[in-house]
Amino acid sequence: MDWFDEGDLEARLDGLLQSLQMDRVLFDSSPLNSQDATDAFEEASQKRKPKSPFRTTITGKRPMLRLIGRNQGVEVSEYWKQWSQTIANWIRDGYQPWIFSHAPDDTYAPGLARMLHDMIRIELPELPELPKLAPTPTMKQLRLFD
Repeated sequence: MDWFDEGDLEARLDGLLQSLQMDRVLFDSSPLNSQDATDAFEEASQKRKPKSPFRTTITGKRPMLRLIGRNQGVEVSEYWKQWSQTIANWIRDGYQPWIFSHAPDDTYAPGLARMLHDMIRIELPELPELPKLAPTPTMKQLRLFD
């Protein structure tokens, strides 16, 4: 993982990507690894996902961010809040970010994505709402719907 050396190799990689106008994929699994697993899905995901350092380095016009959450929204809300501020700043600065959010149990992923989008809208009220989805039992557990 030399491209995370915070030195010459990482700077050279970032410089190459910038010169080619290519986006570096930013990966943050810290929400997933912030505490012990609470179910088999989280346990398997913690074993599978790398614990690499995350960066906010932008090397192109469309920053790509991959966020690995947990199954319960309350357990990622502080991480999502921090990222929502960063994402809102990227948009304000004219970037077009691509955000991928995951949950160990994929049935939770739509609710987590909606939660992140809603947090970004607090920072950027002009951002359009997402289309309404029929609430699923999982979304109700995340308290995203009444």
